[in-house]
Amino acid sequence: MQTASESIPKKQANAIRDLVSNAVCEICNSETLGAHLKGRLDLTPNEYYEVIKLKAVVPELTMKIGAILGNGNSQTVERLGQLGRTYGILSIIVEEFVDLLNFEEVKNRLENECLPLPLIYAMQNSQLKDALTKLLDADSLSESTHEELIEMVLSSKEAQELKNTLKLSAVAGLNKLSNLVKGKTKEELEMLLLAPLEYLEIIYSI
Repeated sequence: MQTASESIPKKQANAIRDLVSNAVCEICNSETLGAHLKGRLDLTPNEYYEVIKLKAVVPELTMKIGAILGNGNSQTVERLGQLGRTYGILSIIVEEFVDLLNFEEVKNRLENECLPLPLIYAMQNSQLKDALTKLLDADSLSESTHEELIEMVLSSKEAQELKNTLKLSAVAGLNKLSNLVKGKTKEELEMLLLAPLEYLEIIYSI
């Protein structure tokens, strides 16, 4: 980055260095917070969402750097950054659904990390919590009980609410695009925002 920044104006280079430095701090904070939360079956969606929001700094960073290199004003840089953060959160949460479907990943996250977000949401359901807790016993968790776990989580109203929240976030991001970019760039950014939702629909159709 240091070498590449020598070929662009000093003001842009300094701005990009500051952004990268801040992003590294956010990533470190996300790892630290995640380490403190791991192994907790009583974890709330809001607690884990903070980890996800911090991790989503990378797409935000990318969008802001692009806006700076494109000579965008401060408002454009900020708004494109917000769009990047929205995309980052959407894509990370969809990956949480993907992890839920993977038996080995669920076992690993149960033993060494935080549970996948859809499972954390489902655990908030008092009618499901006891049954889910039994299925999550590390010694007895098997591929067959994992299938039962998936069915319970994906059919829960809490996971459905999470899915609907993602759709609303994508729509909000699309609305912000209206006065920000036009033409092919707008179309490409719209596709970017909608891609995680399309993948989520595939997960629910399996």
